[in-house]
Amino acid sequence: MAASPPPESTGLPFPPQGLALDQEATEYLDRPARLACQLLGVPVALVILVDAQREFFKTRVGWTYCYELPRGEGFTDEVFASNGPLIIPDTTADERFATRRLTTEFGVRSFAGMTLTSTAGEPLGVFAVLDFEPRDFNEEAARGLADLTAIAGLGLRALAPDSEPVRIGDHLLLEILSTGDEFIWELDADGRFHSATRRTHFVLGYTNEELRGTAFTDLLHEAHREYFESVLAHMAATGQALREVEFCLVNRTAEACWIRGAMMPVHDRDGTLRGYRGVGSDVTRTKATEAALRRAEERYRKIFEGVQDGIYQATLDGRVLDANPAMAHIYGYDNAAQLLAEMNANEVYVDPARRQLFLEKLAGAGTVRNFEAEVVSRSGERLWVLESARLVTDDAGEVEYIEATVTDTTLRRHAEESLKLAKESAELANEAKSDFLANMSHEIRTPLNAIVGLSSLMLDSGLSAEQEDYVHTIRHSADALLNIINDILDFSKIESGKLEIENVPFNLRLLIEEATDYVGFRAGEKALDLAYWLDPELPDVIVADVTRLRQILANLLSNAIKFTHQGEVVLEASLANPEEDGDPQVLFTVRDTGIGIPAEKRDRLFQAFSQMDASTSRKYGGTGLGLVHAPFL
Repeated sequence: MAASPPPESTGLPFPPQGLALDQEATEYLDRPARLACQLLGVPVALVILVDAQREFFKTRVGWTYCYELPRGEGFTDEVFASNGPLIIPDTTADERFATRRLTTEFGVRSFAGMTLTSTAGEPLGVFAVLDFEPRDFNEEAARGLADLTAIAGLGLRALAPDSEPVRIGDHLLLEILSTGDEFIWELDADGRFHSATRRTHFVLGYTNEELRGTAFTDLLHEAHREYFESVLAHMAATGQALREVEFCLVNRTAEACWIRGAMMPVHDRDGTLRGYRGVGSDVTRTKATEAALRRAEERYRKIFEGVQDGIYQATLDGRVLDANPAMAHIYGYDNAAQLLAEMNANEVYVDPARRQLFLEKLAGAGTVRNFEAEVVSRSGERLWVLESARLVTDDAGEVEYIEATVTDTTLRRHAEESLKLAKESAELANEAKSDFLANMSHEIRTPLNAIVGLSSLMLDSGLSAEQEDYVHTIRHSADALLNIINDILDFSKIESGKLEIENVPFNLRLLIEEATDYVGFRAGEKALDLAYWLDPELPDVIVADVTRLRQILANLLSNAIKFTHQGEVVLEASLANPEEDGDPQVLFTVRDTGIGIPAEKRDRLFQAFSQMDASTSRKYGGTGLGLVHAPFL
């Protein structure tokens, strides 16, 4: 693109009437240039005036290379022609500017500029910022550049001989600055507010009139006052600006307002300190977020360090990045720092193939839960652990590290092994006891059967009444002893799990009659009524272990007869699931008119070697094994 014609050919008043290009710049122009560097984050800001032959750098903040260039070797003509901000993200990529001296000789890579105009809209020069690296100026930066260009235009017009004096803190200048969201303030040499932007007033809750003359330190949080007084003293003594400063102000409603920015001293031409200028941002929300993050991190750290399970983070090659105290304790280290320095997570497994399997499962599913492995501690002790882990990835899906928890199961595993050995030992002892009881029952039954048989023969041999009474006693005692032996043998078989159950079809009525016949003699001796009732809905034939069922019913009936002195004992059989489909189930019920069972002792009814109390055992006899078979059978 060709350069624009010199201003004289267009009739434009260059330079401004009465203003020499070589005239020294003033604070009116330097100040907005410095603000541009601070607000836009650029190293260089310029105010450029032109005539027919040259482009003169009137204000040069951050620029020490030259004071002027021949007309057309800079970028001002393109700025004039742009009718707005001219933004060049990369001068080397734009053929219009790639060969200009600013690019080739001075290394300028990015540029943004706007035309300085008079009140009548006539061009007066260019306000520009530039960088030595490629960069893109966003819309917010463009708006800031426009505001600062307007301020620089005020300063430029103030240099004309016939202009009214323009002060840096002027109302008009602040009005322009107030169009943005910047937190900008000016203090006098005593550290009192002179002026501030609308944003400052809004945040602090004071009008400009209320704020003017107020000591800056009066609005500071008390914890920051001494520090800030030393900051002002340092700037006054050295003339150095503070590029990064953070402090807390207290607004009108006593709320904390955190400001983060920069401050600099302002001097007259003779070096006299005029005051201080500050620019920054309201970071109260940012500080609140940072505080919340710190609290959350502290809570996490307390949990991390307080749990009993080990927690660690490690790379895929086993390098441990972080670990909690419990992890160090499990592996025998004095602290987590020692573990980080010495341990490799992939080298603690006793079986390396087991660790490889763990990593393969983790790579395949992204998580692993309760992976059991044997590991070696720092002292060489072998431990058993359960490890659960997940892969942590970055935004691109690449694995950053493994995050895992480790539970020491060594004691539990030893306890399980001890319990297993104890169980096996108990089973062997129980089996030996069962064998012993089986042999003993066989040895005892043989003479008992002889006693029962001979006593039955003697009862048929015409004995006297006294002799018959003696033989009856012998017969009953032998029967009782035989029943006890049978109960003990069955109980032993149940304990050892060797009691076999067989399911065969049989006639239900015949079974019940056999059970009642078995106890009928004892009921007759006590003059008790013994009866049974069958539900007509029951089938004639059912499937069960007929021998064991007969034994249960006989024991229940015998028990009822034993504790009943008068009245009746009744056995009932009814359909347990009349409304349900499928095989019918039979409910057997034995009721009597005996002494009953207290409610608080019913839980002992089916316990081995247990009766209601000692007096019951003494009065009625028995071992307490008669009903213990029922729940098992």
